[in-house]
Amino acid sequence: QMCIRDRTYLDEHCNFENIAMAFLTVFRLSTYDAWNDLMHDAMREKSPSFFCIPNPTYSDIQANGGNPVGCGNVFYSIYFILCILVIPFIFLNIFMAIAHVLCVDTLSLIHI
Repeated sequence: QMCIRDRTYLDEHCNFENIAMAFLTVFRLSTYDAWNDLMHDAMREKSPSFFCIPNPTYSDIQANGGNPVGCGNVFYSIYFILCILVIPFIFLNIFMAIAHVLCVDTLSLIHI
C-alpha cells in the first residue's frame, strides 16, 4: 500500500490506498491522462514547503485523521514508466488476438 500524502493529482479520486482505487488509477495511467503529473506527485519528497513523514506508522496516519502522511520516492518513477510501456502492449496483444480469432473463424466459414 502506498500511503503517500495527498497532493494535486494524487487525491481522494486517484490514489493507491486500496485495491479498487489502485485499479482505477492504473486504468487512468493507461489512458495517459496526466500520468506524468501523477508520477511527479508520487515522487515528491519532504521539503520546507511540503511536510510529510518518510516512513509513517499506523499511529502517524491515525493522528492525521486516517489520511496518508507519507513521502514519495524517486523509485516510483520506475513503476509509472513501466505501466506506460507495458499496459498498452498488453492491450494491443489482446486486441490482435481477438482480431486473429475472428479472422480465422470467418475464413473457416467461407471455406466450408
